[in-house]
Amino acid sequence: MILSLLLPLLCPPATPARLPFCHPALQEPAPETDSQEEKPKPKKEKFARLTSPNKKVAQKALRLIEKGEKEEEVAEGVAQLLELGEAVIPLSFDAVKRMDGTKGLDSLWTVLDTILVEDDLELAWNSLQTKHVDALRIYLVRRWAESSLKESKKFLTESMTHENPELAYQAARGLALRGVASAVPAIEAQVAEKWLKESVRIRADFAGVKRGPLVSEITPLLQRKHFKEKLTAIRMFELFGVEEQAKLLAPFLSESDTTLRLAAINACRVIISKEEPLDRPSMTEIIERAEAWKAKL
Repeated sequence: MILSLLLPLLCPPATPARLPFCHPALQEPAPETDSQEEKPKPKKEKFARLTSPNKKVAQKALRLIEKGEKEEEVAEGVAQLLELGEAVIPLSFDAVKRMDGTKGLDSLWTVLDTILVEDDLELAWNSLQTKHVDALRIYLVRRWAESSLKESKKFLTESMTHENPELAYQAARGLALRGVASAVPAIEAQVAEKWLKESVRIRADFAGVKRGPLVSEITPLLQRKHFKEKLTAIRMFELFGVEEQAKLLAPFLSESDTTLRLAAINACRVIISKEEPLDRPSMTEIIERAEAWKAKL
């Protein structure tokens, strides 16, 4: 009774000019809201462990992927590993060495693409030992390159100095996708060495890349004099050049060497008209297209 008489005095009705106030002893605790910041999740220190029976299942599944002669056998092995989930990651890492250079390795990468989540990439990298082969390191760097992890730029910058050129390339690719121009030399080295056989892969690696941040590193390459260097420069310009500077390709459209002319034509097609590059056009087509692009530039 007394409390009911005192309550209006302790908690007067709110008015537009006055915020409500209650004596602390009578206030209810404020409810938790979604706006409260969540504490960061502690980093995982180990992958889940396999039970003894499941370890045997995983080993059998890996053998099916490695040695299965029929697609159904390989598919069964993949399905079994996917069902076991994260716990098979360490065994899968060990299996890369046995499968390196075999067709089973692509299926193993498919498994890891699913069960190794982005948040565990740091744990995966830190779990590597000397027994693990570079093929696994290259795979993990590629995953880092395609990740949205905050630590990725630092990790990729450090990895770009690795002695394995393919690993350094994957790290440089990740940096290029983030607009870091210092990645250009490592990419140039791979373009010079592997374009002839792997141009489809290299083009796909940089599909959709933001060209602007890299162009200052690319355009000076076009001033080089030796044939192979010029050819590599044109191909780099196709990957990273910008339409506003496409006129720099004009001299190459008049080259006597058809390889240089075709590279310049393809760069124009990709950058300006957003068309697919030509594969093996005839000599007549190269001449006609080169003249057409010179007129446009």
